[in-house]
Amino acid sequence: MDAKVRAELVRMGNKAFNEKNIEYASKAFKAANYKDGLIRVGDYYYYEDRQPLRAYGYYRQAGHEKMIDKIYEGFTFALKCWLSEDAPAPSRVPAINPGEPGRDYYLD
Repeated sequence: MDAKVRAELVRMGNKAFNEKNIEYASKAFKAANYKDGLIRVGDYYYYEDRQPLRAYGYYRQAGHEKMIDKIYEGFTFALKCWLSEDAPAPSRVPAINPGEPGRDYYLD
């Protein structure tokens, strides 16, 4: 890609990102293969929009290993909690009304 075209895509992506048009910014950053912009989009989805799986794709495309590992560890922990029969997930609280004997009900 021509350097001038890439610079224009980055500029347009930055402008869109600053205007909170994240979808357009992500497309511009992807087209320009602008890793810093892709990381910023990943940060937006991870920290502000609370969508780690969506953020993971942007971090992966940018090669941001620190955040890739962080998300992977979080998913691994969540899966272990989900598969564990011994303990409920940390955020789940037993309900006061137990319902059927021998069955756990949780408040979410």
